[in-house]
Amino acid sequence: MSIQNTLVKAFLRLTRYKKRQERLSFAERQAENMPQPPADITARFGLETVAVDGAKAVWLGKENSAAGVLVYLHGGSYNAGAFKKQWQYLADMCERTRMAALLIDYKLAPQNPFPAALDDVLDILETLAAIGDLPDKWFLLGDSAGAGLAAAVCYELRDAEISLPKKMILMAGWFDLTLESPEIRQFPEIDPMLSFARMNDAAKVYTGQEDAKNPLISPLFGNVAGLPPTLMQCGSADLLVWENRRFYQKCRDAGVAVRYEEYPGLFHDFMMVAFLPEAKKARQSQTEFLLS
Repeated sequence: MSIQNTLVKAFLRLTRYKKRQERLSFAERQAENMPQPPADITARFGLETVAVDGAKAVWLGKENSAAGVLVYLHGGSYNAGAFKKQWQYLADMCERTRMAALLIDYKLAPQNPFPAALDDVLDILETLAAIGDLPDKWFLLGDSAGAGLAAAVCYELRDAEISLPKKMILMAGWFDLTLESPEIRQFPEIDPMLSFARMNDAAKVYTGQEDAKNPLISPLFGNVAGLPPTLMQCGSADLLVWENRRFYQKCRDAGVAVRYEEYPGLFHDFMMVAFLPEAKKARQSQTEFLLS
C-alpha cells in the first residue's frame, strides 16, 4: 500500500468526506456533473455527440474507432456523473490503447429511476450498430454503478442474442442494491470514500417500485453464464469488496473467463485517482487486458 494512498485516506477521514456527501441533496450532487469533457480533453480528442430518443453519448477520438471502441458507463450511484476524474480516466485509456471511446450519458435517478439508464445504453448501442458506427471490436467498461450497469447491459444483449462486447472491465462494481450483505453493515467505516447511508438513499431512488433483486438492478442475482471475458478490479478497503468477491466467484463457477484483481488497502473507485501508484498499476493491467 503506497504512501499516497495512506495520505489520501487520511485526508478523506480528516475532512469528513462521507459526512459531507451525505448532506448533499441529489440536485446539489448533480450540479457537479460534466456531460461533456473538459476543454483540454476536447482539444486533444475532438468532440462528437450522439442523441437517440433522449439518450445521449459523447465520442472521444472517433477517428480511431477502427482500432476499437471503449464504451464507458460512469459511476455515481445512478444519480450523478460523469465527473471530471472519469473523463480524465477515459482520456488516459484512449491514449494507452489508441482506441476511440464513447461515454454514454445515461439518465439519472431520482428523476429517472430504473430502467431509464439501462434503456439509454441499449438504445445508443443499437443505434450505433445499425448505422455502422460501432465496430465488432468494442469493449465495455464501467466503474461503481457503471460496472453494475455494464453487467446488466450484457445480460440483456446475451438474452436478445445480440453481439456482446469483446471484453468487459468492471471496476469497484455495485452489483447488489439490496445492501443486504452482512459485511457492509458490520464494517461501514472500512471505506473513507463510500457511505452506506448515501448508498441506501441512492438504491431506493434508482430502484423505485421495482424489486432490488431484479438481476438488471442487482446483477449479483443474475445468470452470469455467457458473459464476455472480464477483468474485475476492487480495493480491499472498498465497501463493495464483498459483493465483488461474490460476483467474481459466481462468474468463475459459471465458466466465465474472468480475472479478479484486489488491491490491498485501497478505497472505492481508486482507479479514478490518477496519481496513485495503484491506480497506475490498475490502468496498465486494463490496457494489457484490452490489447491482449
